[in-house]
Amino acid sequence: MKANKIFENERIMQEWFNEEGEITPAMSDLLEGHKDNIEEFIAYMIPLIKDTEGLVAGKANYIAELTKSKRTLENALKRQKELCNIFMQMFNIDKVETPQGKVSYRKSTVVNIVGEVPEEYSVIKRQDDKTKIKQALQDGKELSFATLEEKQNIQIKG
Repeated sequence: MKANKIFENERIMQEWFNEEGEITPAMSDLLEGHKDNIEEFIAYMIPLIKDTEGLVAGKANYIAELTKSKRTLENALKRQKELCNIFMQMFNIDKVETPQGKVSYRKSTVVNIVGEVPEEYSVIKRQDDKTKIKQALQDGKELSFATLEEKQNIQIKG
């Protein structure tokens, strides 16, 4: 199935749901009159879902390829700059000007960490441990900040 058909169906489906992800009253009324056709609709959706999953996987692979290619180019760029730096230092050259461009040094100040940094000079990124929270709740511990919710996740096979 072509991507534009998938995107067209997605545009139509966005009209069926409100901002909270709930089905709109108009769509609910429309579906109520077609309960007998729901299996037919779901049968229509299965290949659409599979095609969309394939596109998502394809995009993920493409992104991975682009990321790898980007990393390779960044490494090449780093080596090219380092080569210019080595030659300029070797021959004690501070600046090169050519019709293609200029290469020169600029002063900068960097921080080198040489020991353990005190807490007042640190930033700590906090991340919730959902696995630990889930286990605590399943073990019967009462947590005021979290609850367990049973969900039904749809799966498509075939």
